Amino acid sequence: KMESRYMTRVQMETQKQTFQLIGFLLAGLLGIIGVSNLVNTITSDVFSRKIELAAMQSIGMTKRQLWAMLLKDTLKFMSVSVALMLLSGSIMSYLVTQHALFTGFNPGLFLTSAAVLMLLVIMICIFMTWLLVKVLNKKSIVERLREIEKDKHSIV
Repeated sequence: KMESRYMTRVQMETQKQTFQLIGFLLAGLLGIIGVSNLVNTITSDVFSRKIELAAMQSIGMTKRQLWAMLLKDTLKFMSVSVALMLLSGSIMSYLVTQHALFTGFNPGLFLTSAAVLMLLVIMICIFMTWLLVKVLNKKSIVERLREIEKDKHSIV
């Protein structure tokens, strides 16, 4: 009987590790989908305001001010999504871990993962802002405004 209890405990630990791995893979997959969707939304927003940004730069907006404005916008988009993700994630995690197969909700692990998420989000915001500023400033302001005018005339 002692050996069978030990074997059952080992099997349950293996099963628990399998569930954790599946959970982390699913969370990672959903995270990648969510981040790519958010990056697409932010990029679309910035490129739809290309005229506005070029006009503001033509009247004196510096690269640093553009950087700050885009960083603020990306942080705004990301903060809304992170708040929703943490709220729904905490509720779903708590509800799922109440099942008998799981060991219960671990607040320490959840807070650690939330801190890692926040760090990752901040790094993504900074990288996206840097990349968007670089792409937007690839051409001179005059070239961008002319390109926009050309696009307007070709549509009409």
